[in-house]
Amino acid sequence: MAESNQYYLLDGLHNANSDIARLCLQLAIRSQFIDVANLLSVAFLSKDVLVRMNAFRWAKKMHPDELESYYSSLLKDAFMPIRKESLRYLLCADDADTVAKNALFDHHTSVRELAIKYCLENGEDAVSLYRNNFTTSAKTKAAIWGLGYLNSHDDLEKIKSFYNSVTPSLRKQALNSLLRLDPQNSEIYLLKGLKDPAPSVCKNSAKLIVKVKVHVGVNELIRIIDESVYPHTALSCVAISHHLNKWDRAVFLLSWTVNEKMSSTLKEAQFEAELGIWNSDYNRSFIQPTQAQIATLKALIASVGIEQKSKQWKGLISIIISTI
Repeated sequence: MAESNQYYLLDGLHNANSDIARLCLQLAIRSQFIDVANLLSVAFLSKDVLVRMNAFRWAKKMHPDELESYYSSLLKDAFMPIRKESLRYLLCADDADTVAKNALFDHHTSVRELAIKYCLENGEDAVSLYRNNFTTSAKTKAAIWGLGYLNSHDDLEKIKSFYNSVTPSLRKQALNSLLRLDPQNSEIYLLKGLKDPAPSVCKNSAKLIVKVKVHVGVNELIRIIDESVYPHTALSCVAISHHLNKWDRAVFLLSWTVNEKMSSTLKEAQFEAELGIWNSDYNRSFIQPTQAQIATLKALIASVGIEQKSKQWKGLISIIISTI
C-alpha cells in the first residue's frame, strides 16, 4: 500500500460503516507507514468500539511506550474493558490515589471494584469517600452501591431512604444494596419492588427474587397483580411463575382466565405463549399435585369450564383432569 494513501486509512477509521472502519485499522497497522501516535490519536476517537479496542490491544502489545500517554484520556472511554485496563495501569503511577478515588464512581461495577481493591490495600477510606458523595447527584448511585458492596451497615437507614427516592435508578440501586445490608428483610423489599411504578425497578426485583431464591407462592403472585396498577408488574409476576411448582403454575394459568385484573392486563398472545411453555415443561418433572392443589384445580376448572378455542388450552385441561 502506498504511503500516500495513509490519509484515506485514517479518515476511514471514522466511517459510519463499522466493517469499513475496522478494515481501515487493520490496513493501517499492516502498512507501517502511519506514525503510531498519529494512528492511536485517530483510532481512539472512533465511534466504533472494536476499532478502539483493537487499537488498544495492538498498542499494548507492540507499542506500550506510545500507549502510556493515552491511559488518562482512556479512563473516559465508553467501553468498560478499555477503562478498566487503563485504570489498572494508572494505579501503578504516581497519582494512583487520585485516580482510584475518581474511579470509585465509575458507572460500571467492574471498574469500581478494582478501585475499591486499591483503596483497601493502600489505606484509603472508601466508605467515607462514598458516604461524602450521597448528595452529589452524578455520584449518588455509585455511593449507594459502594456502601452496600463494602457492607457499611451504619448507612442502612440512609440507603433505605433512597429506596423511596423519586429517581428509579436510585431505587433500583438501593434495593440491591439493601439485600446485602439487611438480608433478613429481603422479601419485604423485593415484593415492594414488584409494585414499583418504574419497569426497571420491577424487573430487577423479579430477577432478584429468583436469584436469591425468595419463595413467592402462586396466591401471592395473583394478589400482587390484583393490587398493582402497572402492567409491568403483571408481566414480572408471569416471569416469576416459571419457577413455581408445575401444578402451581397450572393454578396460575387457570386463574388467569377467571381473574379480571389478570385477563384485562395480560394479552391473549401472552397467555398462549405461557400455555406453550407449561406444556413443553410438563414432562421435566414427575411430581404429583398435592391435595390442596387438586382441590384448587378442580374448583378453577369448574369455574372456567373446558370450552376454549385454543388447542393448547384443551391440552392443559386434559392433562390436569387425567392427573387429578
